[in-house]
Amino acid sequence: MKDSIGRERSDDFHYAFNAEEFDAICGAADRLTVYLGRGWASKPDPAFAGQIVRVLGRTGIHPSKLGALGPGNLRDDILTWPRPKTHEWAWVPVHRDLLPWIEEFLSKPKPRDRSRYTRILRRVEYELIEEDGLSIHLNPLRFRHFAARTLLEMGIPEPQVCDFLRVTHKTLRAYSNQGPEYLRDLLRSRGW
Repeated sequence: MKDSIGRERSDDFHYAFNAEEFDAICGAADRLTVYLGRGWASKPDPAFAGQIVRVLGRTGIHPSKLGALGPGNLRDDILTWPRPKTHEWAWVPVHRDLLPWIEEFLSKPKPRDRSRYTRILRRVEYELIEEDGLSIHLNPLRFRHFAARTLLEMGIPEPQVCDFLRVTHKTLRAYSNQGPEYLRDLLRSRGW
């Protein structure tokens, strides 16, 4: 089966990124310049794509909520937003990588249309293929899976991760699914 840009699709789009993939995604996004605004008033923002992928990966927020984020969503170092389906408030302590620039990111005007974020992620995919030779499918769910997995790998207990992301334990287990290769490598590293 082929994806939207003609690549063979594998099952990897169900699984979280690993740390090396996330670093490559951030690097590819950092090389892109996004124009914010409309028409003649649009201005280049060379940091925006990199900020988006880092916010998605470190918070698990859905792209449909990115445009609505403002300074009022940051309380001390806690980022809050309403979940798209349930409208429950999710809250995540801001990751140390985001702390230096999160206030500026929240203050700048952002696109409200989620399709704009999808187009930015597609540009990051192209950059990964062209410059790095990597074929990594980017979708919002994989960023959410990465955020959940990162919290769990840091030793945060499941109930707290569920509270952060406003998900059930069953959903969290699905989010943290690593795929068969992860389990195989983990078992082999422990002498299996």
